[in-house]
Amino acid sequence: MASSSGWEEFQIFAMVAGGSKFADLVDDKDYWVIDLLLGVPLDRRVKGGEDITIHASIIYGKKTKHDRLPTVRQPCDAWFHYANHAYNKPFLVYLCGGPGDENTYTKTPAVNKFAIERGYQVLHLDYRGTGRIPLNTSKYSRPAEMAEYLSLFTQDKIAQDLESVRMWLSTLLAIHDLKFTLLAQSFGGWIAMTYLSYFPTSIQGILLTAAMPPFTKTPQQVYRSLCKRVINRNEKYYELYPTDAALVRKVVMQLYNRASKQENKGETLEDGRRLGYDTLLTLGRLFGGSGRGSFDKVHNFVVKLSQNLDAAGTKGPIPADTLAQFASKDLESFRLHQRPLYGLLHEAIYCHSPGIQSNWAAYNAAVEVSGDPNLSNTAPCPQSFTWLASSPTKLCAGFMELCYGPKSEYDPTMYFSGEMIHPFMLEDHKLTANILSKKDDWEYLYDRERIRANPYNVPIRSIVYKGDMYVDWEISLDMGMQIGGPCEVYLVSPRGEWTHGAVKQPGKTEKVLGLLFDGVMW
Repeated sequence: MASSSGWEEFQIFAMVAGGSKFADLVDDKDYWVIDLLLGVPLDRRVKGGEDITIHASIIYGKKTKHDRLPTVRQPCDAWFHYANHAYNKPFLVYLCGGPGDENTYTKTPAVNKFAIERGYQVLHLDYRGTGRIPLNTSKYSRPAEMAEYLSLFTQDKIAQDLESVRMWLSTLLAIHDLKFTLLAQSFGGWIAMTYLSYFPTSIQGILLTAAMPPFTKTPQQVYRSLCKRVINRNEKYYELYPTDAALVRKVVMQLYNRASKQENKGETLEDGRRLGYDTLLTLGRLFGGSGRGSFDKVHNFVVKLSQNLDAAGTKGPIPADTLAQFASKDLESFRLHQRPLYGLLHEAIYCHSPGIQSNWAAYNAAVEVSGDPNLSNTAPCPQSFTWLASSPTKLCAGFMELCYGPKSEYDPTMYFSGEMIHPFMLEDHKLTANILSKKDDWEYLYDRERIRANPYNVPIRSIVYKGDMYVDWEISLDMGMQIGGPCEVYLVSPRGEWTHGAVKQPGKTEKVLGLLFDGVMW
């Protein structure tokens, strides 16, 4: 049973420190949009403690060609315009993926259009520490202090922030029974189910797309399942490009040898990231996209990089355009330098109860499953993720040569890792990340008894994608069976066409939302 500490009392602040506007209209060409800045407690367990500012946007109507942005001299001017146009419209709250992602309304134009045409106003809340008000760690120099601070940015705190926003809107709009309909994608579903656990009377309904959290599974169970899907996607990659088995191995060893001779860990990029043999092999995160486009991106880059390395030798420079291509959002999609919370709290989203540690679950699961014939369609798959164990703290310095060098007695295919955070990816925050990985006093993220009972009969409709590499469809179906009340779960196939991000893909948004809102399969 979950603890109620920190959940029952909410202080709501209409104005933020420094006299800033708490409400302002956005000059959007298509919609009426109001920006809100709200002060909320950093830690609600601490009376009179530090406050932080969170940002939200509400889309509350479609403009006509004759509409002009009114003059806003004070926050109340913007608020009155909003209230006059949106008072009777129900709220749809869009909860994006993550963790650590901003939830900017401009990212989901098709979702906004669908909702506005259905008569909703759409609330987009930037999760604390993201978006307009980014994470500020300047006050915390010690890793232990930093870890404690970051533990206040988890999904339970985001759910509390969302309830603060709802209560604030309820007060200012004088709607005492204001409820939210939650539309959640990916990690947004984790927040939605936490919100259901602790604020069920605040919810009109929940719509999940690739967003069913594994609320009874440990991080280790989740990542072992993830490895199975990542192996399958690697097999698809090498089926499309069979010669890449040797090419990837060659490029990885070239990068490894360059780093060894230059006594560094790879080519440093302008923003501080690096291209090394290990970071190259994280590009498998892209393999969860629809169609073969993501496979093509990785293949084309490997071919280009191979040509550059052949020309450069062990000491020559890699061309700037190749490094820039690697650093682009289309390829190196983790972007941990821009969204540190994504890396630092990624495994924490599976630590749903006290006593659970993440303990680098993804890293350990990948190393453990290497060579497991039960996880491969082309068994056996020896050494598939063994490159992860090449750290000098794990094995001898000659490990890579032993496993992958020209004299190796193996001929292993090197598998790219998927949506997995490994220790080498958080070198700038290594000590803090290690502390978080060992933390076992997390608060309850879910009230599982309430989820199973769903005593207020909150309607839930969920789409699960069989081709989803990021959220396991079998675990999602299992979780759906454990939710009480009116809960519908739809399993969508075939693979390759309908995957994790379908709700945001052109031509698919309307079909996904049609199923979620109306229960009508395309």
